[in-house]
Amino acid sequence: GSSTQKMQRLSRTRTMLRLLMHQLSEADRRRAGYSFTDLISECTFAGKTCSSFDFTSFLHPDYGVCFTFTKEREISLAGSTQGLRMLMTVNQDSPRFSTFDFLPTSDGADIRGLLHLPQDYPDFTNDAFKLAAKTQTAIAFRKVPISEENVSIQAGFLNF
Repeated sequence: GSSTQKMQRLSRTRTMLRLLMHQLSEADRRRAGYSFTDLISECTFAGKTCSSFDFTSFLHPDYGVCFTFTKEREISLAGSTQGLRMLMTVNQDSPRFSTFDFLPTSDGADIRGLLHLPQDYPDFTNDAFKLAAKTQTAIAFRKVPISEENVSIQAGFLNF
């Protein structure tokens, strides 16, 4: 039907956009994306101010410039002030004109985040949670064993 054809066209369009984007240099792709300060205006971890020096950036084929929180510390105290707290800005044009500022390779103007092991590449499609624009969200994680070898999720690697 018509709905299936629209979805197929959208999928092909996104694939073509990814291919076109990869023809740009890495520097051009980074310039076209958000900078750390465009996206994050406030950041604290365990009650202490964090900055762009606590993050690394990488280019994702669908989401452009992404940032990984790389502070390698464990949190021993509970509470919302002890974790990673960020004030993030999702820029959108006036809704009156129905024009939103998001990549055409993504579904909308939101933040995607996920917790992953340092050696794993982040899978935003299957493992991420969405944080909607114009909302306040609190997410809690707890360290638990994930295999017989007692491998645990390490706090401190959060992508968005």
